Amino acid sequence: MATITFDDPVEVATKLFGEVASNVFADGQGLPTTRGRIVPSGVIAQDTLTHVEHRQIPLRSTDFADAMELGAAGTYPFFWFECFHVIPRSFDFGNLLSSQSIPMEVYSAFRQDPAGWTSFVNGAGAGVELSGAPSLPATADPQTGYTMTLDVDANGEAFVDATLDFVFDHGTALVAIVIQRIVLWGAVPELPYTELARSKTDVIRSSNGKEQRAKWRKNPRQAFVYDYVLEEGIERQTLENLLFDFQARLFGVPVWFDDAVLTVAAVVTDTSVTVEDTAFRDFRVDGLAVVFTEQATFDVLKVTAITATTITFDSPLLNSYGVGTEVFPLATCRARPTIQGRRLPVGLSKWGIEFAPTNNDDDKADATPFSTYNGLVFLDEDNSLRTGTLSEAYQREFISIDNGSGIEFVDSPWDNSRRGHLFTLRAQGRQAVWELRGLVHYLAGRFTSFYVPRHSDDLVAVADLLIASNTVDVQSVGYATFVRNRQPRNVIRITEADGTTHLREVTGSVATSTTVDTLTVDTNWAATIAFGDVVRIEFIEKVRIDTDDVRMKFDPSGHRAYLEAPVVGLFE
Repeated sequence: MATITFDDPVEVATKLFGEVASNVFADGQGLPTTRGRIVPSGVIAQDTLTHVEHRQIPLRSTDFADAMELGAAGTYPFFWFECFHVIPRSFDFGNLLSSQSIPMEVYSAFRQDPAGWTSFVNGAGAGVELSGAPSLPATADPQTGYTMTLDVDANGEAFVDATLDFVFDHGTALVAIVIQRIVLWGAVPELPYTELARSKTDVIRSSNGKEQRAKWRKNPRQAFVYDYVLEEGIERQTLENLLFDFQARLFGVPVWFDDAVLTVAAVVTDTSVTVEDTAFRDFRVDGLAVVFTEQATFDVLKVTAITATTITFDSPLLNSYGVGTEVFPLATCRARPTIQGRRLPVGLSKWGIEFAPTNNDDDKADATPFSTYNGLVFLDEDNSLRTGTLSEAYQREFISIDNGSGIEFVDSPWDNSRRGHLFTLRAQGRQAVWELRGLVHYLAGRFTSFYVPRHSDDLVAVADLLIASNTVDVQSVGYATFVRNRQPRNVIRITEADGTTHLREVTGSVATSTTVDTLTVDTNWAATIAFGDVVRIEFIEKVRIDTDDVRMKFDPSGHRAYLEAPVVGLFE
C-alpha cells in the first residue's frame, strides 16, 4: 500500500476528480456525493451535499495512475472511491492459438465500510475460467482486493464476443471479452506449394474489341493450395476428424515458402529470435509468426518489430529451439467449403486443400524491378513452357445471320483477330521470387496491360537499315497487306548479333514489290545496321492476363517459383 497526502483540498479534488470538483472546493461548498459515489455538483439536490474530510488517503499508486489515466481520457467515470474496480477492464485476445493466463484483480475502493462481491457470471462459456477467486458471496474490507487469474483455453467456442459480469452489492461491472480461436494447421504439405492471387475485374468490351476495365478489389485476395499425401492410419484419421468438427473454423496456416532459419538458439522466455534474414518474406508487424519444429512443438506469437535479422514478439517463447529451426509467417485462413481427396491403392490418401487468408490488406504490388516500354511493364522473359512448347490460339468475334436455309451472312465487328497464349514467368532466388509476387499483385489479374515479346522470327530484314532513315525493308510475308501496322502487331524489336536491341513502333507499311514490304517506324536509326547483322525481328505484343486467378508455384528447396497464366492481345 502507498499513502498519498495532499495539503490543499483543491489540489486533491483537481487531481482526483477534474475541474468540476476543483471548482466546488474553490467555492467552499465541499465535494457533492450521493449513494456512495461522487458525482458532478450540477446534478445533485442540495440536501445530499456533504464535505470530504482533509485527511490521508491510502491508495495503491498503480491503481491511482490507472484511474487518473482513464479519467483523463474520458473512458471511465471520474470518481475512484466508493465502488469496486475490475482490472483489466476489458480483454481482446484477437487470434488465439494457444492457452493464455492473464493476471487480474477485483479491488474495493470503499474508504470506510466493507462491501460485498455477490457473484460472477461467465458469459464467455467453456474454455474461460477465473482461477483464484474467493468463495462468493464475499466481503472485502476497505481499500483491499482479490488477485486471481483469467485462464483462456485454446479449445472452446470459435468466436466469443461477450462479457464477464462481476456482481457487487452496489452494482455490476461488465468486462468485455473478445476471442477468435484459431487452430494451427501444422501438417507439412507436399512440394510444390501453390499460391493464388485472386483479383476481381469487370471487362467492358465495345463491339470493335476495344476494352475498358474496372478493378473492384483493393488488393488481390491471396489463397494457398497445399497437397497432402497421408499414410492410412493415424495421419488420415486425425485429418478427417479435425475437418469433421473444425472445417468452418479459422486455421493458422504457415506460409511454408517464406521460412527464415534461426542462427542463434532461442530459449524459453525469449521475446525475440535471430534468423539469417527477414528480407523477401511475408513477415508483418502486428501479424503472426510461428516457430515450428513439428506439429506438437511450436510457438505462435504476434510480431511487434522486424529488423534485417531479428523478429520481436509481444510475449515470450514457451519452448526452446535450436539453430536451424524454421520461423514462418502465419496466415489466419478459412478452408474452402468443399475439400476433396482420394485414397490410393497403396495405403495412402491424397488431399488438396485450399486455404483463403482472412486478411488481405497488405499491398504487395510492385513492378519497379521490371523493364518498361511506353509506360507499361515490359516482360522480356522466355515465356515458353517447361516442356518447351507454347500453346496459342487466335480469336475473332463473328456475327452470323442464318435463316435456316439459303445463304448465311457472316461478318465481324472486330477489325482483326487477336492472339492468346499461355504465358510463363520463372524466378530463381528469394529476391526474384518476391519480385514475381509483387508483379502478380501489380498486374491484378485482368486489369493491367503490359508488353511481352513473341520470341520468334516474325520478320526478316532484306536491306540495310540506313543512318538517319526510318524505314525497314523486310521479306514480304503479308504484313503490308494483312497486318497494316495494327495492334497488337505495331511494335517490333530488332536484335543485332552483338545483342543490341532496338524497339520501334511501326507507323506505316507498304508493299514495295512482290517480295519486299517497307515498314516506317517512329524513330530514325542512329547508325547504319547491316541487314546481315540483324538476327531477329519480332513483334512486341500489348496483352493482359485473361483470368483474375493467377497461380504461382513455389519450390522452397531451391528458392524457385514460376507462374503460368493465359494472356490475350489487346486492340487499345
